[in-house]
Amino acid sequence: PKDRRKSWVAVACSDGAVRLVDTSPQRAASVVRTSYAHGVEATAVAISHEGRWIRKNNGEEVLEGWIPWGT
Repeated sequence: PKDRRKSWVAVACSDGAVRLVDTSPQRAASVVRTSYAHGVEATAVAISHEGRWIRKNNGEEVLEGWIPWGT
């Protein structure tokens, strides 16, 4: 059977973007979402424990519904 587990990494990029990267097993890593929210440079990111939101820069930005579960 095919491995259907999903792995995600949120990345703070030097161009100011936050990118969500699908790093699932058996696949090449690929960017699935990008945000340049409010023009604020991204220096740190965190994904919530339950995977419902991504925050950047000590919580000053909240990106909800970003993780495409089931895709």
